[in-house]
Order: sequence, then structure tokens, then C-alpha cells
Amino acid sequence: MDNNDILKQLESARQKYLPNNIKAIIIAEAAPDSIDRFFYYEDVRTADYLFLGIIGVLYPDVKRLYLVLLLDFKNRCFCSNGLYLFFGFYA
Repeated sequence: MDNNDILKQLESARQKYLPNNIKAIIIAEAAPDSIDRFFYYEDVRTADYLFLGIIGVLYPDVKRLYLVLLLDFKNRCFCSNGLYLFFGFYA
């Protein structure tokens, strides 16, 4: 898979959770070291540190529920609250 294919894959995952009404954009410096841990992927089960860090600041109670119940709602939580993550490499 070349860089263009990877960028298309990442953008496809991100666009799936584009809020109808963006209230805030969170800007990250770069994508994670491992392509398997992209923020908007639905099945990241380990080392999801960016999500845990952001959700812990914005919604500490949601973070506790996520860690205890391992709910698969992280992307919907961001989208429904009008939040959108943007990585610097898209600029």
C-alpha cells in the first residue's frame, strides 16, 4: 500500500464521522506511528492514547465508562458533540 492509498484509507475513516454541525476542530500534529491505531478506526483495542487523552479532558465520565465497559462508541461520541479531529498532514 503506497502513501496515497494510506491517506485515502485514513480520510475515508475520518469522513464517516464528520459532524453535520462542527462545533470544534481538534488539531493533532500527525497520525499515530502505527496505521492500525488511527483515531477514527472503529476497532482500535490497544494503545488508543490520543482518544483516551482527548476524551479524558473533555468528558472524564465517558472515559471511565469506555475503560470499564469497552464500549464501541468513541467516534459517535465525538461526532454527536460536534467535534472533529484534523491531522496536520492533511494541510
